[in-house]
Amino acid sequence: MRHLIALVILAGCSGEQRATPATSSPTTPATTATAAPIVSADPAADVWKTAPEDAYVKGADCPSFTRLPPRIEKSAIIESPCIEIAPGATVTIAQDQNLVIIATRKLRIGDGAKIVGRGARGAAGAAAQTATKDWAPSAPDQSEKINCACRGVRCKPGWETCSPGNDAELRGGHGGPGKRGATVFIVARELIVGSGVSVDVSGGLGGEAGASGRVDCRYGGMQCASPPAMSLGDGEGGSNGTVTLKAALPTALPMMIAIERVATPPSAVNKQVVDTTGPFRRAVEQAHTAGAAYEKLAP
Repeated sequence: MRHLIALVILAGCSGEQRATPATSSPTTPATTATAAPIVSADPAADVWKTAPEDAYVKGADCPSFTRLPPRIEKSAIIESPCIEIAPGATVTIAQDQNLVIIATRKLRIGDGAKIVGRGARGAAGAAAQTATKDWAPSAPDQSEKINCACRGVRCKPGWETCSPGNDAELRGGHGGPGKRGATVFIVARELIVGSGVSVDVSGGLGGEAGASGRVDCRYGGMQCASPPAMSLGDGEGGSNGTVTLKAALPTALPMMIAIERVATPPSAVNKQVVDTTGPFRRAVEQAHTAGAAYEKLAP
């Protein structure tokens, strides 16, 4: 009886155990990070394009934002309904390049964000043609003359202290001029500025004058060195850039003033409220003209 039960169990098990084809879950293709999608056209939100000249610009929602890249290597223009500089991010504009931003719905500059378009410092001037020149008193009265040259004592008319004078060979070259600051042109229907934001479009400092040479005065056991010759001077500072702001909605002016307060220098900021559709459209056209030759950044 026991053998019969065992046979029945084995038969049942053999009937259940069939070869099942192995199944593998489909592999998920690797994804790459992409920029936030462009907000699709919205007839209600984008009515400013066709509304009468004196119709007021109204706010519009932004389901997503396009972020600015961290570095602008070439003069660039970016246009999208909604643009953001992320909190804590720094957007650096390379030397001699400019940036145009057109946000037809919102430009949001997050807390602690920075726009840096500061001009570079000028090149240092060339070193003096001659680093040192030797001087020894002529006869007669050499001992008295070296005392005058190095100690400033027992000086007669016509004798001088150890000095480079106006020797052109000993003068350091003039420093190079500083580079200009960037130009930033912003048009935004709604401008939102967080705390701790900063914008720098100041011109670069002039380059330092080149190293000047000196005179070494010697006679017998006495010697001394003159101060360095007067250089030709540091270079002139570079011109400041500009920040042009054109924005609409009741919050436009306070937000633009907020940027002006944190800009270096504040005088670089030019602001204009464009609260009706006519001026707003023209502001967009002006921005297009300003960036016509610039590289277009894909949103």
